[in-house]
Amino acid sequence: MIRLKSLSLQDIKNVEKGTVVFSDLPSGGSVTGIYGQNGSGKTAVITVVRCLRCLMAGWSVPDECIVGLVRQGSESASISAVFSVDDDEVGYSVCLKPIENGKAHVAQETVELRSLGERKRVLLDHKVSEEDEMGLLVSTLSPVSQWNSLKSVRRADEKFRQEETLAWSQGRSFVFATSFFDALKVIDGEISDTSNLPKAKRDARDANLRPLISVLSALSNYARENMRIMTTREGAAVSFGCVPIAHGSRFDVLNITQPVIVPQDLQPVIEQMVEQSNEVLPTVIPGLQLVCDMQDDVTDDRQPGVRVFLRSERNGVAIPFWAESEGVKRIVGMMSLLIRMFNESDVCIAIDEIDSGIFEILLGTLLQVIAEYGRGQLIFTAHNLRVLEVLSDKSIVFSTSNPKNRFTTIKGVRDSNNLRNMYIRAVNIDDQPEELAPRVRKSRVAVAFNKAGRVMRKDDHA
Repeated sequence: MIRLKSLSLQDIKNVEKGTVVFSDLPSGGSVTGIYGQNGSGKTAVITVVRCLRCLMAGWSVPDECIVGLVRQGSESASISAVFSVDDDEVGYSVCLKPIENGKAHVAQETVELRSLGERKRVLLDHKVSEEDEMGLLVSTLSPVSQWNSLKSVRRADEKFRQEETLAWSQGRSFVFATSFFDALKVIDGEISDTSNLPKAKRDARDANLRPLISVLSALSNYARENMRIMTTREGAAVSFGCVPIAHGSRFDVLNITQPVIVPQDLQPVIEQMVEQSNEVLPTVIPGLQLVCDMQDDVTDDRQPGVRVFLRSERNGVAIPFWAESEGVKRIVGMMSLLIRMFNESDVCIAIDEIDSGIFEILLGTLLQVIAEYGRGQLIFTAHNLRVLEVLSDKSIVFSTSNPKNRFTTIKGVRDSNNLRNMYIRAVNIDDQPEELAPRVRKSRVAVAFNKAGRVMRKDDHA
């Protein structure tokens, strides 16, 4: 089983420093909600999880994720993640250097391993920088002695340099690149097949190469297959007449305002979404069923397709699904992700603003059930405080007003305490080690509204 255990951010957006620890629950699952004032770094956590997924999958980080990620004025930013991989602890750290267009290069990656009963050790530390005059990349692989022995096999050093250039220019990971991974396997095979190689190469293979191959394979598959992130962009699709659909490693959107023709390979995905939703929907919204009308057709480019139109049915009355409330549509859009997390221990789902448009009591019930019985991992941000009344304090992390220590937990919580009340109290009287949010004084707000009204009246008379 693989699970994200902690995430440390440095100079990411408005977070100078901050660490989030993801605790396991008695169910075996892990549910972590991040709460706090607007602009205090909650979404930064979801963005970083998305970046991690892209990097570990070997993909370029999309512009909407990477642009502006490095905190303004900082020379670099870093992300450090710790995973449990079966009985081992694996650390993956990445350093990002900003460039002129607001994007960033991957300047350093480190993979560490702590096996059961052993000390933590560095399997690979890769640094790369760009020379000013020639524009050539300068790189190092550490531990130096081990990697000098390994990269000399089958002229692997040349392949490494080619991949470094591509990864640097494309804004992706070198360590998780497919070509780098393939080169490592070639080196392993060559050392294993050649009997007269120096002992140093065999020692480097056993100490660094083989553990690294195993770790990279596990984390890459995990990122591609079992990590899913729903940003506010996907969540807001319902406001524009679309429902997000988790399809393979990506999100597609389904237009629900009218019958729409989709590629044929989406048919089983939509059918599964409808079937899964109809198992859960009636339990949370009594009597509600999702109905999908499908008819064979062809797409605009004359490929086999399916004409799809969604309806909802309640107590024998059917209406177009687009006429349902935004909350119902959002629940349906999240349902397949939550179902996977509930049933599969290796799955990690991250959802930004999970509470948007959803009735607070329903939201509380859903998250309570997931926390008590779910097997996988859910990370979410929210503003609705109902959740604080139904989840354990181990499942809640709060952002603070301190950019140098952005994330914390409420201190002094007992089983009999209401976490919601404690949070409101902490905000109002500031009785925690870190300020959770600046106090908003009603009198100042009232005066500000009054002054703003005078400005408006002045403009009217101008």
